[in-house]
Amino acid sequence: MDSYIGLVLFWILYFIIHSLFASNFIKNLFKRYWPEVFRYYRFIYIFFALTGVVYILFFQLSLKSFHLFEINIFSTFLSIAMASLGIMVIIEAFRYYDAKEFFGFKQLSGKSEEQNFQRNGILNYVRHPIYSGTVLLIFGYFLFSPTLLNIITVSCMILYILIGLRIEERKLIKVFGDKYIQYKEEVPELIPWGKRK
Repeated sequence: MDSYIGLVLFWILYFIIHSLFASNFIKNLFKRYWPEVFRYYRFIYIFFALTGVVYILFFQLSLKSFHLFEINIFSTFLSIAMASLGIMVIIEAFRYYDAKEFFGFKQLSGKSEEQNFQRNGILNYVRHPIYSGTVLLIFGYFLFSPTLLNIITVSCMILYILIGLRIEERKLIKVFGDKYIQYKEEVPELIPWGKRK
């Protein structure tokens, strides 16, 4: 039981740190007081975000768990299909984002972060396709290995995605104003046939 609580606490701590360093407040502090370091900010942020997830998943692998239901051909097929679709959605999403900017390489060369409003391709169907793909991927992962620990991790990640979306949307409204508000009214958040706003 302690190990399950420990896993949840690790995810909560990770999400708090991740959200803090994604906030404009912390970014602006760095930009103001450490301008010479700021160009490395995005790269370091992404690096620690990825290594943090990997660390928690390795911690999870060290814990004992049990399957919540028996794996069969159907659940295996569904898990692979969902995970594959998730990866394809994420790859498609990156056709409309600047990957160098997203991972911080553009900022390393001294160029500032630019936020361009786009609604081409997949962005015409969902506002946050990277999150959509991630949700498919993690549900696929759970179906492939339906353990209690994995449902805890999936639940924590889904909850954080839903909270993170609210925070991100507020930031996008500040940046793009009425253009983004109209976009919210016309395009669903995560599921193409889902609810708008």
